Amino acid sequence: GETLFGGLGFDFKWNMGWMHDTLDFFSADPLFRGHKLGNLTFNIVYAFSEKFVLPLSHDEVVHGKGSLYGKMPGDREQKLANLRLLISYMFSFPGKKLLFMGSERSQESEWDYNSSVVSEAGEPEKSCMMELIANLNNIYENYGLGKTDCLQNAFQWIDFNDRNNTVISFMRKTKQLSKTMVFIFNFNIKLMENYRIGVPKKGMFKLIFNSDSKKFGGLEYGGMGDAVSEETPFHGYLWS
Repeated sequence: GETLFGGLGFDFKWNMGWMHDTLDFFSADPLFRGHKLGNLTFNIVYAFSEKFVLPLSHDEVVHGKGSLYGKMPGDREQKLANLRLLISYMFSFPGKKLLFMGSERSQESEWDYNSSVVSEAGEPEKSCMMELIANLNNIYENYGLGKTDCLQNAFQWIDFNDRNNTVISFMRKTKQLSKTMVFIFNFNIKLMENYRIGVPKKGMFKLIFNSDSKKFGGLEYGGMGDAVSEETPFHGYLWS
């Protein structure tokens, strides 16, 4: 607990519910994830009741459970796309981040204490995954998301119930609570065109990250550039 109350200063708690629900969701076929959307959205009900760490830990990549890469559905390209999406989702969600060794290199085999972590040499997708995580770390640091991980007033849903498309969207405030970041996640395999979400104000929204960018090994779907909001009410907001 906190030293203020006589504790040792270890005041963060592993959010095991988030880990199990999230991995259960991502292991499902993307075409049938809609009915599992609550796995991702329920956590926010208690996310600010304590200080949480979001763990993708050692315990989930040993004893026959397979690697994170191995848990993802589909062929090789789809597995890598889903793994990029999983890690991007973790970095965006309120809570501190824990990613166990090997996962940052999209290691295919589960972790083995008798072996070293598989090198990315000669396998471009592994260096692409490390580039993705480096970018996510930079965004997390530069926009001060770590400063607002435990602040309930720094998080706001836009839409958490689009089960037909398996899409969620939410906003997070930056460290000064003066700027708003919008996160949109398409957990389906369908390409969403002209997808509309509500936003709180007029202006241009700059695209700063796309998990399907070519530099991360993706196909550049969703990388349509900056967007300008229109005065069209949607999701309870005046602009969209």
